[in-house]
Amino acid sequence: MIVFMVFRRSWLRAGMLSAAFTLLLWGGAAVTPAHAWQYTTQPGDTFYSLGQRFGLPWTLIQGANKVEPSNLSTGKVLNIPDVFTYTVKSGDSLFLIANRFSSADWAIKELNGMTANDIYPGQVLKVPTGIGRQTQTASSGVSQSDVDLLARLIEAEASGEPYEGKVAVGAVVLNRTKSGKFPSSISGVIYDPLQFTPVRNGMINRPASALSQKAAQDALTGWDPSKGALFFFNPGKSSDGWMRQRVITTQIGGHLFAM
Repeated sequence: MIVFMVFRRSWLRAGMLSAAFTLLLWGGAAVTPAHAWQYTTQPGDTFYSLGQRFGLPWTLIQGANKVEPSNLSTGKVLNIPDVFTYTVKSGDSLFLIANRFSSADWAIKELNGMTANDIYPGQVLKVPTGIGRQTQTASSGVSQSDVDLLARLIEAEASGEPYEGKVAVGAVVLNRTKSGKFPSSISGVIYDPLQFTPVRNGMINRPASALSQKAAQDALTGWDPSKGALFFFNPGKSSDGWMRQRVITTQIGGHLFAM
């Protein structure tokens, strides 16, 4: 039996904010929300500034609205995720909890600072709701193992890069699969001999962070901050003369992206 107790309050506050507060009783256990907002964007807003305003990782707000950061326009109404506290029970998994709250595995991990999927009974988690699971990957024929592999490459190549740079690394791999110049699968591109240093030094085998997992999903849904690039490199670390002769499409963080 599920009982909802709802207290809803809204106000103009310059016509920008509305709020809803909900108490959810799930199987006899209270799940208390932190907040629930809709917000109309103002000039100068960014996902980062909104994350600071609402006390959430900005990636959760972006994930709840499926808007590319570069396309955030003034006057857009955004859903700001609800956040519930949930006590893990025996038999729970991140996947089951995410499904229960219309959330996503990566979002729960990001909000709780988790790097692995391991959870235990009695653990208290903050669970954001209304986050898209971005299951478009299934319809595009990309296997979950390839999604994980792409996320692990992003983690190894761009762990210290801005989020847009992480997505761009993933986009380079996907651009290669469509170019006719490289293997046509994600795994084929990543394991193509002598292409990616993390494959050679074993860093590819380390688990991906929640942020890198989300970056892989964003790349798979078509966001390409690399502007069609087939290569990327760090000019401060690479002495490859051939790579430096490529046509540069953009620079994001420490990486140059090129054709």
